[in-house]
Amino acid sequence: MRLRTPLQFRCWMRAASEVHIVEIRVGQGRGFGAPTLARALSLPAVDDIVLAAGVHEAGSLHIRRSLGIRGEPGATLVGNLVLEAGSVTVSELTLQGSVLAQSGASASLRQVTVRAVELAGVFVGARSTVRLEESVVTGASGVNTAVRVAEDGILELDRSTIEGVDGNALQIFDMGRASLVRSRVAVPEAVAAAIYITGGARLMLVDTTATAGAGNALYGGDSASVEATDSSFRSQGLAAAIWLYGEASLAARGGEIAGTLAPAMNSVEDTRVRLDGVTVSTQSQEDAAVALWGHCRATVSGGAVSSSATHAILAQQDAEAVLEETALTGGVEGVPLVAAGENGHISLRHCRVTTGRAIAVLASQAARIDLRACAVERPGAIQTEAEFEGFLLMVEGEASLSLTGGTASVVSGSGLHVTGQGRATIRDLSIRCGDPAPSGYGIAMNQEAALTADGLHVEGFRHNLAVTGGTAELSGSLFGRTPDGKTSVWITAGRVLLTDSMVRDSGEWGVAVTGRATCELRDTTVVHAGAGGIHLGALAHATLTACVLADNRGHALWAEPESAGAVVRCIIKGEHRPPALRVDAGSSVVLDENVLAAPEDI
Repeated sequence: MRLRTPLQFRCWMRAASEVHIVEIRVGQGRGFGAPTLARALSLPAVDDIVLAAGVHEAGSLHIRRSLGIRGEPGATLVGNLVLEAGSVTVSELTLQGSVLAQSGASASLRQVTVRAVELAGVFVGARSTVRLEESVVTGASGVNTAVRVAEDGILELDRSTIEGVDGNALQIFDMGRASLVRSRVAVPEAVAAAIYITGGARLMLVDTTATAGAGNALYGGDSASVEATDSSFRSQGLAAAIWLYGEASLAARGGEIAGTLAPAMNSVEDTRVRLDGVTVSTQSQEDAAVALWGHCRATVSGGAVSSSATHAILAQQDAEAVLEETALTGGVEGVPLVAAGENGHISLRHCRVTTGRAIAVLASQAARIDLRACAVERPGAIQTEAEFEGFLLMVEGEASLSLTGGTASVVSGSGLHVTGQGRATIRDLSIRCGDPAPSGYGIAMNQEAALTADGLHVEGFRHNLAVTGGTAELSGSLFGRTPDGKTSVWITAGRVLLTDSMVRDSGEWGVAVTGRATCELRDTTVVHAGAGGIHLGALAHATLTACVLADNRGHALWAEPESAGAVVRCIIKGEHRPPALRVDAGSSVVLDENVLAAPEDI
């Protein structure tokens, strides 16, 4: 029998009285319209529809059963595939239109190119499932999404690409789910997101890249959840590579998050972030690589965070961040590399913080920063007109800083500055300066600041400890070498207590107390000072109990007029000229139960 339609059949006998159509081929070198395709779909028992080379005008094809649609080389289908039921496989075809899966339907697209015309290229909804393998979906001009997943829909991508034109490349909402493996999602130019996820949706990425030209690579909120493995998020415009809000969460392992003119990641409100072995960076002049605001929480383990011109990490407005075994680098003069403010809290554990011109760590406005077993360093000298390069660690306002273990290395500049009502607690920390002619301080305090330290080692600065206000209580600490003509511990105001500590190898005085400052030394040794051990200026007060003042080039103790103090149960040894003790007229110093190595030189 000869057919009068452009359909070709390949059949086999299912039973003596039944013919099963295995394959229908539509077209013979040129395209045929919607009536031809509709007739093929109307046949009750068809496995596959094969489209020959050419352009096939389809309109909207409503598919309500399982079948396959395959294109021969050069085949293009113009229209929409509306999947209402069954399982549909589409392969090796160019579709100018959309794939709309609804009502629990499922579809598999393999080596298919979908160029959206008026609607989203692919829409997955109503508990439907769509899988794309080695396929490409491109959004349409004027349409806000290339691929949409909603209403418990499921999208699976394998080695596929989604590209947005005027809107988001991939949008997932209303409890939709998506998994992307070895795929790419991009919006080259539009102010839109490569991936937009909200409404309790779930997303899993493996070895996948999300890039945005002017928008976010990932924009998520409202309880959305994202898990990424070995994937990258990049933004080239003024929007963050990743922006999270509401109760969204992100867990990323490996891969990269990179911003060009904006933060790599901006996380606000009640979001939760965990990064394991991720490289995070920004080239922005104004925004932090990782910016945390509100009650968000972030955990960073391994990997690296860098910023060429601003903060590597910033925590504000009650935000919290914990970084462990992470390298933080970058910064410019006047911009802290790690900063916390407005009750923010940052904890660094076993991290390395390396900065050039910037303050390495700043806590301000009632914020807290904790450093445990960290290395904080400035790798290169900085030249300014004042020859003073700022502090490596800084605490101001009502903020607090806790340092446990680790090192702080300064080539030029200063170590730690505690000011205002700032609080610093230090245990087992080494702060060293390598500048042969330093102009900065190891630790500087003023106003109403407070410092508590145990096991502190500071050396190489102009003044290892400079106190012009506040209270410092230090035990088990060592203040080492200072340059010629420079005093190690210099106190002009406030109160300082040194217990079970040592001050040695000072270029000038070991300890100098002036103004109305108060200094108390218990079980402390002051040795090998270039000018003398302890100097008390006018109005200063000092109490020495069970201390050792020995082998200092000048006086072991010099008390100027109007100074006061007590020296009790101390061992004092000085050179014969000048005398070990010098107490000027008008000074009130009580000596009790001391051992003097040269008593005639008093």
